[in-house]
Amino acid sequence: IEVIRLYFSPTSSRVVNLELDAEAKVAGYWSDGTANVEVAVSLRNTGNLAQYDAVPISVTCSQNGEVVNDCDEQISVSVPDGYRPATETITLRIPMGDVSFSFAYGEDGTQKLDFNVPERILGIEPDVWACFSDTSNVNTVFKEDEGIGCAGWAEETIQKWDQDSRLNVFVKGPDGFAAEFKDVLSNLSHVLGLQFELVDSGYTADISAYIGLTIPETKAEGVYCLRAEVFGCANTRFNSQSGEVLEAEIVVYNLWPDLGVDFGDFDDWRKVRFRSAMIHEAVHAFSRMSHRTELLSLMNDEVHHRAELSPMDEALLRLHGHDLVKPGMTMAGIENLIVFNAELLDPQPRDHKFAAWALISNAYTELREATSASFRVRSSSAGCPEEFGWADYKVGNLTGRHPYFGWVRIDSLENHVYVLQPNSDQFEYWFQGQSGWLEVVPNGLSDALSGWRKDLSDPHHMLESILYYADWTDAQVSVDSDGRTMLRFELDTVRGAIGSPAVSVEIVLIIDDETYEVVEYNMDWNLGDVACNKYRIEATDGQYGVEFAFPEAIRQGSDFIDSCEVEALGFLEGYVRHSASWPRECGLDRNHEGYARSYRFTLDDWSFTRFEVLSADDVFFKLWKDDDSGGAVVDLNASGYLVGGHGVPEGGRLHWAHTPLSAGEYTVEIVTKNRALPGDFTFIVTAQPTPPPPYKFKSISVWGGRACGLLSDGTPLCWGRRNVEGEGSEAPDGKFASISASKHTCALREDGTPVCWDFKEEG
Repeated sequence: IEVIRLYFSPTSSRVVNLELDAEAKVAGYWSDGTANVEVAVSLRNTGNLAQYDAVPISVTCSQNGEVVNDCDEQISVSVPDGYRPATETITLRIPMGDVSFSFAYGEDGTQKLDFNVPERILGIEPDVWACFSDTSNVNTVFKEDEGIGCAGWAEETIQKWDQDSRLNVFVKGPDGFAAEFKDVLSNLSHVLGLQFELVDSGYTADISAYIGLTIPETKAEGVYCLRAEVFGCANTRFNSQSGEVLEAEIVVYNLWPDLGVDFGDFDDWRKVRFRSAMIHEAVHAFSRMSHRTELLSLMNDEVHHRAELSPMDEALLRLHGHDLVKPGMTMAGIENLIVFNAELLDPQPRDHKFAAWALISNAYTELREATSASFRVRSSSAGCPEEFGWADYKVGNLTGRHPYFGWVRIDSLENHVYVLQPNSDQFEYWFQGQSGWLEVVPNGLSDALSGWRKDLSDPHHMLESILYYADWTDAQVSVDSDGRTMLRFELDTVRGAIGSPAVSVEIVLIIDDETYEVVEYNMDWNLGDVACNKYRIEATDGQYGVEFAFPEAIRQGSDFIDSCEVEALGFLEGYVRHSASWPRECGLDRNHEGYARSYRFTLDDWSFTRFEVLSADDVFFKLWKDDDSGGAVVDLNASGYLVGGHGVPEGGRLHWAHTPLSAGEYTVEIVTKNRALPGDFTFIVTAQPTPPPPYKFKSISVWGGRACGLLSDGTPLCWGRRNVEGEGSEAPDGKFASISASKHTCALREDGTPVCWDFKEEG
């Protein structure tokens, strides 16, 4: 028998050795700035004695040395088979930033986990971001007058003041103006996230504001706006590398010194315009936001009648002012920081004023782009005979722009009416009688269709009045019994003249929240102290994009629409100047946008052709070649644009395009944009014979924004900025050996004879 003896050492006691690991990740954000963090706690036993009982684990967390309230958890973990690792996942709600988790387990086991909850910009609406990040026009020459994208940022990266320090502001101007501007600063500081400190000297100021001074007074202070016709201006200096704005200067002129010298001297209308200009220029200076194209935006270059930011203005500026948005950041960098409202763990109801604004703004845009709409309408006037039963009602415009050349057609059982309105001051009324369509005077319209009133019925006028004058905080948005979005507004002021001493209106409209089309609307008017002062219009069955064709009698008889014969300029040789004004809408078949005039000319050979229009209106060109191709369009719109310049009328602009054209017949159409009234203009066209492209130069000279070159055969060509017009502004005929561009352009002929042009004065 073999005996085996086993000996046990005293040091080989049986023990449990628990080890804990933890990992964390963000599972989502809440609107209050906290986040759900999922913490995976893993426990295993590396000892030689099994752990069969569940192990209690106490979890706590701290931030900046302080215990985080409600961030504690008691869990227990059972280790399978007493040894193998097991994982338990818990969710904790943690503020953004650095956090330290502490785990206590077993008799004396402790473990820590440091984690960062990334800070994010919470609750942004997608349409706000779509507008904020739109920089589609940032590198174009149209940025000042057409706006830069949707938000109007002047650069593709963020330019911003240092939000961690107070900005010293020096304000100079009459006491009332200064006090009003300081109130503007106080209100904007909350939106922009900036802190302002008023100082008594411009030498210590980051921002110098000259408010309510006349133009001569501001010039005496050494400040002025480059454009003489403006209400004011803002100039900033910033570090192009870092994007940090370093200093700014703000000017808001007193445009009516003959009516008063201080803010309190003016009527309410002018006070609103002054305050609007103050906010407008302050936003330029504090956010580097340029002009926006939104109709309601205070940053629209034409809007100085509403002294408050639109809901979109405010949303854009709050995002720009967020402390996570840093100078120099790109749009992609900002987007990585955003958690959209729908992505929050507790998505917030859309701010009702923003929701109302968005619906009306989109509805207005949709109507303009559709260019026409039809409804069934009827009117009533309590105790008065001015009413009519259900009628077909069509409205639209001929341009697709604002302000537009409007038309209205309304058909009741017996009456048919057309109204043509090229601008706010001109109308034509046409009534279909037994002998056909007849033009009637406005007073005769009551005989044509009793009870119908144009401005009190028009959906475009209704939406525009809401955009201009609604109090968005009082706007009511609800859902009707059919699940459609219904809005209610009460306006004490409306857009345009109604011709009544007092006007207020209650508006209820239903909008399709997918297409933004107005489906129904009711307007209840109170027309003040006049007979029949209650007027109600009901409209239903809204449809957009209805087709129309003017009856031939109206087309032939109207002063506003006709074939608009193209004016012939003949063979274009050298310099042709033409001064005119926009007399009427024309060129309907060309589908242009605005008031337009057309001119036909002929080139007998290749020429470098320049088109110029001097006008206070916004202008663009359309050019097509009249040949067998059916009119090939030549794109000129991006080839030139110049604000100001020698010889340009005050308040006007020089619009130009410069391009080589081959021989043939051409028609150039000059189109105004964004103006309600026709205006005077001067059209200049020049043609310089030149070889066909591609061009090869033997020399080029550049000065400022002007360039001149000599082709290989010695023919001179000049392009770019030009400060003169008329005689002496074009390169002469002939061949040259050398050329130099400066304030004047001079060249040496091949025989050494000097010739100069582009001169403002002889010599």
